[in-house]
Amino acid sequence: MLRNPADSRSIGLLAVILALEVSSIVFFRDIPVLVMVLLLPVLAIAVFTATLINHNHRHLPTFNAPWMNKLFNYVLTVAMGAPSTRLHVVHMLNHHKSYRTTDDWSHYSLAGTGHGLRRALTYYVNATYRIGTKRSTLQLTPEDKRELRIEYLFFFLWILAWFVYDPIAALVVLGVAYLGGQFILLIGNLINHDQCDLGSPFNLARTFDSRFENWLFLNHGFHAVHHRRTTLHWSKLRQVHDSHFRDKSDPGLQCNSFLGYFFKHYLLG
Repeated sequence: MLRNPADSRSIGLLAVILALEVSSIVFFRDIPVLVMVLLLPVLAIAVFTATLINHNHRHLPTFNAPWMNKLFNYVLTVAMGAPSTRLHVVHMLNHHKSYRTTDDWSHYSLAGTGHGLRRALTYYVNATYRIGTKRSTLQLTPEDKRELRIEYLFFFLWILAWFVYDPIAALVVLGVAYLGGQFILLIGNLINHDQCDLGSPFNLARTFDSRFENWLFLNHGFHAVHHRRTTLHWSKLRQVHDSHFRDKSDPGLQCNSFLGYFFKHYLLG
């Protein structure tokens, strides 16, 4: 069924993400407050991982059968709290085409001046507003429009079911998980490209080399390779980075932990 056996990890991670979301709502009333406070950031990171699974899947479909890929889009939509097609078209039709210039709706210049968390929040507000007001200008195919309507329906029914089951649990768990995951996704784009040489084939993005994070985030740390080789399967990104990019990239852009970089330079910087 799979076009690439490595995508079994994507399916396994997505199953865990959905299990976390569902169990957190079902057992919400029984989970101690302190445990729930600690669990919510984990859920946000899980949703971020779901957006990365979606990103990889939309670049290179996971399954051989087209109907299975569409079904996977619907499952990803409810897991990450946003229509799969909507994220895909913004990413492909704007970011990948325009990342070298300020025509990119998520260009790092939207962070403005300043330091640390203030700059990250400025970027988040400006990029969110710009994407929200500009995405209606994208020329969608009839297929994309049809799939987007179906994904919105799946998302609406998913949310409605959980709000009927327990509105407080649904609001807390899904609200924090979805908003937190989308926040990490957008800030991740800032971290990847912030102050990089976007015209360079090797220094257009930072590299994050953490083995654990790249296992969890499906090699998202090798973002420069992805931009240069968009049709390369995510499982091959480290290999290509090590053989063709590492020695040609600015050592200052070679980092270890993506999350550590965020905490050091944006949250605490």
